[in-house]
Amino acid sequence: MIARVGRLTLMACMGLIASTQACDCDVDPIAGIDDADAGVPADPIDPENPPPPPPPPPPPVDAGTEPEPEDPPPADDCDISSDKIYVIDRDTSDLHLFDPSTNTVSDVGRISCAGSDSPDSMAVSRSGKAYVRYNDALFEVDLSQPTLPCVNTGYQNGAFSSFGMGYATDSPTTWHDQLYIANAAEVHALDTDTWQRTRVTNLTSAATELTGNAAGQLWALALKIERGGSTLTRINQHTGQIVSSVRLTQLPDLFEMDTFALAAWGGDLYAFLALNSGFGGSEVWRITPTGQMTRVVADLGINVVGAGVSTCAPGG
Repeated sequence: MIARVGRLTLMACMGLIASTQACDCDVDPIAGIDDADAGVPADPIDPENPPPPPPPPPPPVDAGTEPEPEDPPPADDCDISSDKIYVIDRDTSDLHLFDPSTNTVSDVGRISCAGSDSPDSMAVSRSGKAYVRYNDALFEVDLSQPTLPCVNTGYQNGAFSSFGMGYATDSPTTWHDQLYIANAAEVHALDTDTWQRTRVTNLTSAATELTGNAAGQLWALALKIERGGSTLTRINQHTGQIVSSVRLTQLPDLFEMDTFALAAWGGDLYAFLALNSGFGGSEVWRITPTGQMTRVVADLGINVVGAGVSTCAPGG
């Protein structure tokens, strides 16, 4: 009602001004208007007790930061094993490193595991252990020691007969690796804690060498008796399925070879082949996963009977 009285008083005063030009109008029309929207704030601020300041905004997310892995590798992972290819000379048991980026070898030391016996195959773990087979016995060599101490693991291959071997990671996203061995008929996983074998798949050949990489790939060089029949085969180590298999038509047949070995590096495969007709060392061939072969070394100067590469090396 106050707003109505104020407006009526103003109108009456204005009417008097218009008619007589004299009006002692002591009413402030603005003060007399009661505007409901201009009322007292609903939540007045007490100057003696001001409200707390708003919380700071969250820090921006760095898009380049990757989450911590759920299963990180050990702190000393790959500190011992080289990322090059270890090769062992059949005639001297000398261990060397082959560098695929320069196609050269450097000396590591001499292994003395089985007296005058000659080594037959080798694999290298990323933890710095080399496993070398002499006939039907398997020895462990500590690569962290300059003297390359050698210990008999106690594993006997027995009815599994002669085998080639190599390491591969379980998948492209893990550092865990596994040792695999292959004879002329089967591929098995070999547990180096219990020394128990688990069959992976059948793979018919006259002789087989294995290798693998950090991309979780397991490869087999399966020699056949007939020339041009040998294959480079990739095996799914979890299902046993053959992922791919290509014929290596440039590869000599089994009876032309003295020794052979295989290692994966940088997405390719490296085959070390010594021929019965030759008087020098092994040839080195780079083989792509599709089977294209290029000879990169005509004579390495040593007779390579085993090649071991850890999964610390560049993968596929």
